[in-house]
Amino acid sequence: MVRVLSNEDVQELLTMEESLKALESAYRAWLRKEAGNLPRSDLYGLSTDESRVYVFKAMAGLWSQEGIAALRLNSDVITWPQGKTVKKEKLPLAPGGRWVGLVLLFSCATGQLLAIFPDGVIQKIRVGAANGLAARHLAREDASTVGLLGSGFQAEGQLEAFCAVRPIRKVKVYSPTEAHRTDFCRRFSERLHVSVEPVKTPEAAVRDADILAAATNTMEPVVDSAWLKPGVHVSTIKRQEISLDVVQGCDRVVVHVRSKGEGPFNYVALGSRGIPEQEEKGWWNDWPEASHPTLPELLVDPSRGRASPEEQTLFINNTGIGLQFAALGALVYRKAVERGKGQTLPDHWFSEDLHS
Repeated sequence: MVRVLSNEDVQELLTMEESLKALESAYRAWLRKEAGNLPRSDLYGLSTDESRVYVFKAMAGLWSQEGIAALRLNSDVITWPQGKTVKKEKLPLAPGGRWVGLVLLFSCATGQLLAIFPDGVIQKIRVGAANGLAARHLAREDASTVGLLGSGFQAEGQLEAFCAVRPIRKVKVYSPTEAHRTDFCRRFSERLHVSVEPVKTPEAAVRDADILAAATNTMEPVVDSAWLKPGVHVSTIKRQEISLDVVQGCDRVVVHVRSKGEGPFNYVALGSRGIPEQEEKGWWNDWPEASHPTLPELLVDPSRGRASPEEQTLFINNTGIGLQFAALGALVYRKAVERGKGQTLPDHWFSEDLHS
């Protein structure tokens, strides 16, 4: 039977602590060539509204040890509203004001489809867990204060991960909308049992922070190199959040994966209507990325991590990979079967008696 899960099911089944362990094991397997990825591909096309662009995105990964292959699909309508900064927004235009993102899990033993579930919760946790694994090796062991830029969905996963790997006691949060950041602080003070406070400026959030974390939807830098202090760890969820000055101001830099050579990203555009320059053009195109270790390399060789309390360190989560969905998907599926979560559909709906 094919198991169909909801975001609520995934939220109940997938803890940050378990996710950190699963991702680390998968990254290590990747370096041993026991796991792998197909390149992420983004296909941009025209939408019916001239101010919008349609994007079909796919990424896939396989982890032999778990016997799981995963395909993650997104069907998005995107716009880049321009205010003080350019932002990237996915519009909830499906019936009921919803987004469309799916993860499909397949068995490496039989080829059959095992599960289908939305990508929302697992997306947040896999990004947060990757940054958390980096912080485990790059942030000071006594890091207790987080300066968080952003109060949206991704900011939630980032904060949960940092609290899982470091003794966080205080968090200062800035985002442009006061109501959003105030609500975020209320919810996460209660959830994490730490002091989470809203502040009125980005600099106030990151001043004296041990971990400076950006988790925004902006396409322009939000971190000022003047804010960096000895011993700080800077963490980002995309390259656009920082400038080259920030990169050059850090003593030690780690990227999630290499965007050149390892092939995690393909981009095809049918026309360029509405796509801002910040989407693909930036300092990273000429930056010597290959001279810095990746997160999997850091995990197998911790000597590439922080060497002294005074070092300024940086983790750039430059792109996601399909293996993350295979690793966390395998964990979700196993627990869902054990606990009888979700709905089931007949296998024959998703298989056939013909072949080419």
